[in-house]
Formats: sequence, C-alpha cells, structure tokens
Amino acid sequence: MKRILLLGLLFAFCGICFSDNSIIDSLETELAGRNSNNELTILFELAQQYRPISLRKSIELGLESYNLALKQENLSVMGRSLNLIGQSHFDLGNYKQALSYHLNAIDIFSELKRNSNLAYSYYHAGLAHLRLCNYDRSLYYFLNSLQINRELQNNEFIVETLNSIAQLYHDLGNYDQALKYYTEALVIQQQIGDNSLVSAALHNIGSVHSDRGDYADALEFYMRCLQLERLSNNKSGVAITLCNLGKIYKELGETDKALDYLEQSLDLALDIGSKYEVADIFLNIGQIQTKLNNFESAFANLTQGLQISNNIKSKDLLRDGYRSISEYFTATGNTENAFEYYRLYSAVKDEIAKENSDLNLLSIQTGFSNLNTEKEIALEQKERLISKLTTNQKAQSYLVLLCILIAVLSLYGFLYFRIRQKNLINDQLRDEIKERKIAEGKVKHRLEIEKVVSKISSRFIRINDFNKAIRLSMDEIGRVSEANRVSLYLIAVNSKDLEKTYEWFSSSLRFQMELYKRLSFSEYPWLNKKLRLGEIIHVNDTTVLKEEAASFKKLLQVQSIKSSVIIPINFKGNLAGFISFDSLQQTEKWQQDDLALLRLFAETIGLFFERKEMEDKLKSSNVRLESRVQERTLELAEAVSKLQQEINFRNKAQQELSESYRKLKKAMEETVNALVSAVEIRDPYTAGHQLRVATLSREIALAMGFKGEELDAIRTAAILHDIGKIYVPSEILTKPGKLNDDEYQLIKTHPLAGYDILKTIDFERPVAKIVHQHHEQLDGSGYPQGLIGNEILLEARIVNVADVVDAMISQRPYRTSQAIEDALSELRDHAGTRYDEDVVNICLDLFNNQDFQFEDIKFRKTLK
Repeated sequence: MKRILLLGLLFAFCGICFSDNSIIDSLETELAGRNSNNELTILFELAQQYRPISLRKSIELGLESYNLALKQENLSVMGRSLNLIGQSHFDLGNYKQALSYHLNAIDIFSELKRNSNLAYSYYHAGLAHLRLCNYDRSLYYFLNSLQINRELQNNEFIVETLNSIAQLYHDLGNYDQALKYYTEALVIQQQIGDNSLVSAALHNIGSVHSDRGDYADALEFYMRCLQLERLSNNKSGVAITLCNLGKIYKELGETDKALDYLEQSLDLALDIGSKYEVADIFLNIGQIQTKLNNFESAFANLTQGLQISNNIKSKDLLRDGYRSISEYFTATGNTENAFEYYRLYSAVKDEIAKENSDLNLLSIQTGFSNLNTEKEIALEQKERLISKLTTNQKAQSYLVLLCILIAVLSLYGFLYFRIRQKNLINDQLRDEIKERKIAEGKVKHRLEIEKVVSKISSRFIRINDFNKAIRLSMDEIGRVSEANRVSLYLIAVNSKDLEKTYEWFSSSLRFQMELYKRLSFSEYPWLNKKLRLGEIIHVNDTTVLKEEAASFKKLLQVQSIKSSVIIPINFKGNLAGFISFDSLQQTEKWQQDDLALLRLFAETIGLFFERKEMEDKLKSSNVRLESRVQERTLELAEAVSKLQQEINFRNKAQQELSESYRKLKKAMEETVNALVSAVEIRDPYTAGHQLRVATLSREIALAMGFKGEELDAIRTAAILHDIGKIYVPSEILTKPGKLNDDEYQLIKTHPLAGYDILKTIDFERPVAKIVHQHHEQLDGSGYPQGLIGNEILLEARIVNVADVVDAMISQRPYRTSQAIEDALSELRDHAGTRYDEDVVNICLDLFNNQDFQFEDIKFRKTLK
C-alpha cells in the first residue's frame, strides 16, 4: 500500500513538473530575446516558477532579478526578490540567511510604504526567528504583520499569522494562549472555506491536544488533517501529519503503528528535502528502537538525526537529540556516556530557557513608540486653533474649541486604554519572570542532583568499605532529592520478602530504621507488579491512589507519607529490591529530569550490588580453590603414577593392535587380488580393466574431496566392481559376436551377484552397495534396480563414469577399442542425464587439463 501511495504521489509530482516546465520553457524562450522593458519581470517570474522545482535555481535567478532591479533602481522588485530568496533559504533550512534577506526586504518596503509587502516580510522574518528559537523577536515581527493585515482585512494572512503566534506560545508550553490564537484562526478559516487552511487548523489543535496528553483527541484531529492534506496533494503537510501520528502512537506504546507512520513520513520528508522534519523523524524512530532494545538501529537513527539537527542549528532538535542519546546509553548500561549527553541536553535546554523565558517588551513598546509624538501634534493643533480665534467669528471659535476638547478627550481616552493594556502586559511579564526564577531554581536543583549522582558513581569505582559507601551515598542523594526519607529495600536471601538494609532521614525527622524493616510482596501485589515491570512508581499524592493499590496506600499513609517515588533496583536481569524517596511533610511532584537522575542513581546502586556479590563470591571461591588445590595436588601425584603405568600398558596394546591391523589389511588386499585374478582368468579381455577403473575412480574421488577410509573404499569397490561375473559362464563373457537377449540379461545379473558375494564381508565402508549400484544411471535407465538421482550413492556414480571410460577404450571380443575422445564425448553428451554432471566435469578435467592416462593402454586417437 505504501508503494502504491508513493507511486501515485510521484505521478502527481511529475504532472506538476511538466506543467511548470511548459511555463518555464515559455519564459526562458522569451528571456532569450531580452529587452529593457520585460527582462526584469521575466527574471522574477522565472525565479518564482523554479521555487517548487529547484530551490537553488530559484535563489540563483532571484539574485539575478535583485541585481537587475538594483541597477534599474526598482525598489519594489528588489524587495520582492529578497523575500523570494529568503523563502528558498528557509525551505533549505538556512534560517539565518533567510532572516537576513527578509530584514533587508523590511527596510525597502518600510521606505516605500507598501503595507501588504511589508506585512509579508514581517511575517517571514518572524518564521525564521521562530525556527532559530528567538521567540521574543519572532513575536515582535508576527505582531507587526498581524496589525498591518488586520488593517488591510487580508484574512488569509491574518490566519497564517495567528497560527504562527499560536505556534510560538505552543513551543513555550503556554497551551491556553496557543488554543486562543488557533481557535481565532479556525473561525476565519471556516469562513474562507479553504481546505488547506482548515487542515492547518486541525493539525495545530491536534498538536496542542498531543502535548497536553489528550491523545485520543489528538488522533482524531490528525486523522482529519491527514485526509485533507492528501486531498490537497500537499506532500509537506502529509509528511508532518504522518510524523505526528507516529509520535502519538509512540506515546500510546503502539510501536508497530508508530514506526509505520514515521517511516511513511520519512520517505516524503526525504523526497521534498525538509531537513527539519527528516531530523525530527530520525530522532523519534531512534527513541522507539531504544525502547524495543534494537540498539544498533536505534544508535544509527539517533546519530543521523542529531547530525542533521546540528547542521541546521536547530536548538530544539539538538535538545531532543541529546536527551534521546542519553536515554539510549542509559538503556545500554553506559552510564558515563549517558551522563555526558545528559549534560549536553541540559546545556541546550537551559540556553533555550535563558533566551526565551520572557518575551521582552520590544513589540509592545514599538506599538506605543508614537504616543508622545501624537500628543505633541495634538497640542500644536490646539495652539494654532486658539490663535485663530482672534480673527474668526465667535461661533466658529466655539466650534473649534469643542472639536479640540473632543480630540483631547479622545486622545486621553486612547492613552488611558493603552496604558491599561501596558499594565496588564507588565503583570504578565512579572508572572513570567517569576516562572523563570522558579525554572532557574529547578535547573540549579537538577545540577545539584547531577553532581551528587556523578560523585556517587565515581565513589563506587574504587571502594574499600561497601557499607560506608552506601550510607554516604544515601545521605548525599537524600539531601538533594527534596525527600525527607530515603530507604533501600533488598530481597532477602532464600525469601520472597523485602528487607530494609539502609535508610536516611532528614534532621527534622526521627530515625525509624526498625519500623517496617521487612515487607512481604504477597501483601502488596500492586507494588510487586509495578516493580517487576521495571516501572518508576511516582505517587504525587498518596490520598488519590487507586483501589487496586489499597494495601500499598495504607502502608504509605500509616507512615504519614504524603508523596513518594519508588525506583526498582535490578541486577543480573532480575529484581533485587527498590529505593524509595518519601516526603512526610508535604506533597511533592518530582520532575521528569529529576526522576531520570534518580533512576541513574538506582541503577548505579544495582550495578555495585552486583559487584559486591561478585567480589564476595570470588573471595569464597578463592578459599575453596586453595583448599581444593592442596587436595588435588596430593591426588594428582598418585594419579600421575597410575597414569604412567596405564600409558605403558596402552602403548604396548597399541603396538599389538597396529601389527594385527597391518596383517588384517594385508590379508584383505590378498583376498581382493585373488578375487580380481579369478575374474580375469574367466574373462581375459577384461584383464587390467578393474585396476584401471580403480585408478581413475580414485583420482576422481580425490579431486572431489574424498579422503582416508572413504577414498580406500571407492578404490576397493572399483577393483571388485565386476566380481559378480564369476557366476556368468565364460563362453558368454568371451563370445566374439553380439549377445542375444537371454545372454545380456544374464550379464546384467553380475552387480547383484557381486553384492551377494561382498555383503557378508565386514568392510568399514559400503563397498558391497557401491558394487551393487555401479551400473545404475541418473535417469533410471541403469540396472539392476533402476535407481534414480540421489538414490544412487555418489561413490557408485564415480565408479560408473570410470567404468564407462575404460570399457570404451578397451579391446572386447565383439568389438575393437574406441578412441579416448569417443569415450569423453559419451560422458559429455549424457552428463546430467545418465551420468553425474560433477563427476563427469572432473573426469574431463583429468584427461584434458591434467594429462591423466592409464599406464598399460596407449589411447587410439581419432584422425582429424
């Protein structure tokens, strides 16, 4: 389905390209005949036409258009060219360059008083600042753009600007403000009736729901958005929406769906060259692979995403990338690298917070910058009017005074409204400054925890007194964790109970080590389940625990615990216990960053409990080993004496066995030679045939990799392959003419007769079977069993080929010998049908390339 969708998009894109190309060809043809009247217009139009096809070509033509406009002193085209170049750089991810071009365009259009173009330039400068995470400057330019567009009643640009301002607040986590602007934009979009604008609104609202954790609502809005984006054939919109759907399913734990949507999004993002989206997708895929323990794939995706984020200088993506790689190293047990990348993550995060914690008053102050000037102008007008009273009629003077009074009252009313607005904004700024101080306090607190966890990790590298190290570590982590009590429970040996082994209390509380010293998992099933799943149990308020955790809730409340964080400790892949951080005086909500560091502390404790256990086992093992070595030394001395006696006895037995085997082998060879001689006496025409077949069979088998006993068995079977001819009358064997059917049928019994003779002999290999099958052929046309293919032993197929070669080149009573070329041609023609193709190829190589020949036969060459 994915391929069909991509193919359809490709065809659609090609159609657009062909349409654009016809316009481009027309413009380029017209440009070839340049004249001073339309050259500038054509250049600018070409730059616009190339933008959806080639951003770099669009930039090149835009610069030509700008330079020509500069030469002609055409400020309007200069400004429009700068905006076009800036947009292309923005799409390429070059946000700083894009910003530079848009700022230059603002200067030009401010001078020309071109409000629509000025609003456009303000808007795109704001977008560039937004991608660079300069939120205060971004808001300034957006507000300027919004003010101008409201005056012009340009609804489409009002919608775009409202969405961008909402996005800015969204990035800062101010969801109420984000929804306010998104909702205003949606109302206008529905009035316009443009699907692309409605799609953008649905996407934005879904994004807010996603960040709030309302995943069901987010999925609904994203799915509606995806449908509209696909109808509009908006690749970029489809890619972004697919990516966000993947993120939602990632949060819901549905990893298969998440990966499917993210991979679809990645294909489109790579196709359109959107570096920001590509980096974001790589990071999300890497996060999922980390959770699935696919560490190799996870690392590849995370590093690729981080590299692209670094290239485009996107601080928000760098922040997410560093955090994801820290989590990856934590999952793989590499705490040193996990800390390093966590520090990088914290640095980028703090930098963003520092730059954007408060939106400065620049945009607001600009709105009021002309108030004093307006007031001065009004006063001057008043003085001029008063001076005219001496020359005008009394009625006119009253009328003028009345107008002045109305103007002054209106001015002061306007000033009062503006000042009230400013006071409200100042109140908001004070609140945001207060929030910033709180955030800075949290950052400072997190750095303290980082420092303590790092110190604890270093302490356990070189450790002498383990118990002292644990107590010191508990004391240090307790003082910075905002907890009143820290307890360490371990599963007791040979028991399913948990035993409190260490505890730290703040100075304001009484030491309670003996209270609840042992806990039974059977009494707290909810706690047991969560810990064995490896989950961090974060209880912000013990009074709101669910019914399923009733026994655990009672345990906490009996101890007057208001809030608690419980982190499992594992070693060797099994649950070993847990560390609890308890607040007994007030409810606490630990931040996710703090929880991650506390988990690292728990993992460090778990690792060094493993180390302690290994060291204890090693000491115990050394003691047992020393004792065992002493015992074994005495046993070994006695065993060596007995072993020497055994070796002497076995050497003697081996010599006797070797001599017996030599005699047996010699007797076997003499028996075989006797049988061969018996056959040759009855059939003198085959004299030497069996030995030649044995020689060729052995060479073929050797080339095919046979060794030792297998090689000897093939040679023995080849020597004896015609032993069954003993039962065939000699007058048939030596008959000079052609055999009749009965005689030929009798000849065909010799393989079975040979098998009957040899089957009772205890050969180490299947010699009798090889003899039985040496006339079988692959296509089933052989005899006596008519075997097919692999039913025939490979050894029998080797003997069969060697037998055919020697039979054809040997003299027979009923025919003369044939040339070796005829024999080889027979093999070549029927390789793979009658004869084994691999055996034939090796046989041909022996004769053609390795100069193999039988010593007692001179081959008759065919005449050329």
